[in-house]
Amino acid sequence: TSETDPVVVQQMTRFLEDYVGRRVVPAKDTPGFIANRYGMWSMFHAVHCAERMRVTVEEADALTGPFLGRPRSASFRLNDLVGLDIMADIASNLRERCADDPAVGTLKLPESLAYMLEHGMIGEKVGRGYYRKEGKDISSFDLQTRAYRERIDPVFPDIDALHRKPLGERVRSALALNNLAGEYLRAYLVPTLRYAESLRE
Repeated sequence: TSETDPVVVQQMTRFLEDYVGRRVVPAKDTPGFIANRYGMWSMFHAVHCAERMRVTVEEADALTGPFLGRPRSASFRLNDLVGLDIMADIASNLRERCADDPAVGTLKLPESLAYMLEHGMIGEKVGRGYYRKEGKDISSFDLQTRAYRERIDPVFPDIDALHRKPLGERVRSALALNNLAGEYLRAYLVPTLRYAESLRE
């Protein structure tokens, strides 16, 4: 809080980073802090964008994972790992507690997520979410037909060509692309970064 002695914050930060191996990010005392407040908003926003733009779960994950310097779980795979039921609970709590946030509407359940919750498709813990695993076979949920289908590897030659560039250059170049990849990244990433900035204030 504003009353915390800055020396105590520095000491705790040093201890946690040097001895516990954790990265410390100072955050205001706000509902959801960082991981839930910002992370959940970003996860929901990725789904809303994919639904609106008719981007497949595989395409969205190809663009929002390692290409952006993030884990391979990207967006939809991460949703399955967290659990769609857990996501819905966190979003409900944040909608209630952050009613004055102008961007709170993004935490409304995407159509695909609401459908899957209704049908018990709550993610990896039940083997069915945005991805379904049966033995060694993995199929993907089609956002338009609401049925599972064989996985389709995304084809983004421009994105593949940018993968070896430094992260900043890679993202700048991708945002300028005049194709589905560029459109999705502009729709998803720009508002996501703006939302992060708004939470800093």
